[in-house]
Amino acid sequence: MQKTLGLALVGFYLATLSSAGMRPVPGADRRALLRVHSTLREQARPDLFLRNDIDRLITRGGGLLIITSTGLDDLRPEVQTGVGLGTAADLAALGEALAAAPVGGVIDCSANGFGRTGEVEITWYGRTGRRNRFTITLTEGEPTEGEPCPATTRAIFDAIEVFEQAADGRLP
Repeated sequence: MQKTLGLALVGFYLATLSSAGMRPVPGADRRALLRVHSTLREQARPDLFLRNDIDRLITRGGGLLIITSTGLDDLRPEVQTGVGLGTAADLAALGEALAAAPVGGVIDCSANGFGRTGEVEITWYGRTGRRNRFTITLTEGEPTEGEPCPATTRAIFDAIEVFEQAADGRLP
């Protein structure tokens, strides 16, 4: 149900951007490559937590769509959207990290969140309708429970963050 709702939300925002005269997700090939959904919690102060709910869609053409809902504790969250375009080099680096992962080598796992806790769900859309989904649970400090993330999973997570930072706000 959440996956259907998330994809419907992405579709709604694409339609909203188009109807508002804003540029849709850039890139020549708009088919989905990755969908990343993050539900994170960061401690802003000892008595105050910041909640981030972030949906990212990366297309095969290097387009990036970001929908972020951010709020403090029980206050109403603020929603922001953004689009960007990665370069061919950015997309190639991301592709290398995905290609380096052997079949079955990317698993649900836990990692040190370095101040962030929560979950990052990554859905990777392959050819002919195949897809791979895995979740990284970010913990405070090194994980004591669950499977620690293998190097291939960490490399994919790191490549996604690098791609997002490079592509965010860059338009053709």
